[in-house]
Amino acid sequence: EFPGEAIRLVLLQTHYRQPLDFTKAGIGEARRTLDRWYRIAGEGAVPAADVPASLIAALSDDLNTPKAVAELHKLAGEDRSAFMAGAHFLGLLGLDPEDWFKWQPAGAANADTLDDAAIDELINERTAARNAKNFARSDEIRDELAAQGVVLEDGAGGTTWRRG
Repeated sequence: EFPGEAIRLVLLQTHYRQPLDFTKAGIGEARRTLDRWYRIAGEGAVPAADVPASLIAALSDDLNTPKAVAELHKLAGEDRSAFMAGAHFLGLLGLDPEDWFKWQPAGAANADTLDDAAIDELINERTAARNAKNFARSDEIRDELAAQGVVLEDGAGGTTWRRG
């Protein structure tokens, strides 16, 4: 149901001396956190050469992984290169952001779920409809994709999509 990286983040957010509150809701929240972080990664943030000292200090304090994760949250808003280096050090943000947003659970590809090629085909059809000023068809395609859990993002470079 969830990507392994979301489970890893849940585990990192709990100190090893504390009871683990392992719930679907917690994993879902970790997934949403990773969505935000992968958006940063998708904006071209390049990891710094060194792991941030604040993250190392947190881990050196009785392997305080929750504090290390808190440092990542802080770095995400302050220093994106240090953030990326810290995230990679903790085994996070290892996928290409585009692959992250297209992830779906194993076995989810069925008759009711569009595969990547079908989504790309519909996006191309939508682009052609927009170019022909057939906005009604363009909106129908967007709504059809949204009903399948596909979020479209239009930008200067064209339309991108993610499962969401």
